Amino acid sequence: MAEEIKKFEDKVLSDEVRHDEREIDKKRADMNMHVVEEDADKSKFMKELREKEIDHDEKVIERKEQAAARHEEKIKENEKKINGVD
Repeated sequence: MAEEIKKFEDKVLSDEVRHDEREIDKKRADMNMHVVEEDADKSKFMKELREKEIDHDEKVIERKEQAAARHEEKIKENEKKINGVD
């Protein structure tokens, strides 16, 4: 029973990792778009706004990468328990 629960948890965590990776890809695309827009903007206000958007995108990417790493670590721990390596 515990093994089945660990396997289910692994599946959920794997789905979370894939979700995090998709979110990272989206934010990287957003960030690239903001960089292009920042270069095209003429006003100081808009340039500052784009810089803030880029900073925000970088922070989101960092958080998602950390979350994905935590999920992957938990998956490894579960696999060790399932395989009896402890």
